[in-house]
Amino acid sequence: MTITITPVRVLTDHAVQPHQPWRSGQAMWHGPSTRRVDRMSITRQTLDDHLPDTLLTLPPGGQRRCLVLDGQRKPVTRARQFSAGALADWSWPGADDVVLLVVELVANAMLHADGPQDLVLHATDTRLRVEVTDASRTAPAPREPRQPATPGGHGLHIVSTISDGWGTSPHPSGKTVWAEIDAPRP
Repeated sequence: MTITITPVRVLTDHAVQPHQPWRSGQAMWHGPSTRRVDRMSITRQTLDDHLPDTLLTLPPGGQRRCLVLDGQRKPVTRARQFSAGALADWSWPGADDVVLLVVELVANAMLHADGPQDLVLHATDTRLRVEVTDASRTAPAPREPRQPATPGGHGLHIVSTISDGWGTSPHPSGKTVWAEIDAPRP
């Protein structure tokens, strides 16, 4: 397993940008949105209202951690452990939900894209960005209508519910599926 930890200020070309609409062909954007379920509006912020106020313990400028998953045995397990460790180091609230999001993205790459290549967690004082890169050029598409009682097809619904936005960024050798979660406000 290869783990790379790099200060964000060194990675200026990879810095997390503020939410912005993405142009067709460059990336696909999903969210933020509010979902309507049985006359009740649910957003990730509503779900997080019960979280204690926690100060993030990030280095100045944030931190970017990378895990190479290509060719690794049990990539979902490795991604889960890696993410849980990083989130604990950063004192990121709601870490269990974020780990679930990571697991769903890595599992989707396993099932639909010949496996994940890399996992990147990029945390700043305003946002956490999760990226999973794979070799497939096919963008993921949520299954509609989602059937709650049947197995399968729930991964992107889970990602959409937990994150404040998600999408894909194509590149010459495949794509990166990403999700962003806003940092808690003090």
